Amino acid sequence: MNVVGRAFAAQSAVGFDLPSASNLVITFDDGQLGVSGGCNLIGGAYTIDGNVLKAPEGFMQTEMACDEPLMQLDTDVVALLSASPTLSADGDVLTITGPSSSLTLSLQQPPADLPLEGTVWTVTSLVDGDAVSGGFSVAPTIQFVDGSAQVFTGCNRGSAKVTVADTAIEFGPMGLTKMACQGDAMQVEAAVVAVLQGSVDYRIEGATLELIGANGGLLLDGVPPT
Repeated sequence: MNVVGRAFAAQSAVGFDLPSASNLVITFDDGQLGVSGGCNLIGGAYTIDGNVLKAPEGFMQTEMACDEPLMQLDTDVVALLSASPTLSADGDVLTITGPSSSLTLSLQQPPADLPLEGTVWTVTSLVDGDAVSGGFSVAPTIQFVDGSAQVFTGCNRGSAKVTVADTAIEFGPMGLTKMACQGDAMQVEAAVVAVLQGSVDYRIEGATLELIGANGGLLLDGVPPT
């Protein structure tokens, strides 16, 4: 089976626990492997030599705190993927086998891309170069409706006029309410507003929206319009 460009959802594990709260997915992009659905986002460069998966540079991951079973799952999966495991396929089922553990996954059919407009997009992560952070106490949201972006920053609400092209969104000046909020809400607001300025590249894959601007980026999960 050619795994490149495909995503696989975990079905069972041997040698470690697969918590019921997890939704573990491993994605093999061209040269980059990604793991989601445990606690943190995990990624790194990989090659496949015969049927052996190699990650000579190791893996990077975000630093969110979650329930211990999900954090342990991150540790176990990174250990498996770092141990030069073998890959074997049976139909749409992929098994990754290491020295002391294995993971069985099934090919995940990609969902249809959600529409940019009308969908309620919730910010899950802030992107600053190679650093990705999340775990907000109150998650910001964006909804594109009738030529405007309706924004909740996690603290204040506002809107900006937008012009949407095939791969970029041009944001006009944003007007916001001026509430003072507690904790990290003001810092998150500043980061979100900084991204939503001028020309911002966007990409939708299934229910995920990626926004990348001159001042960083946002990763967002979408809920289909009703």
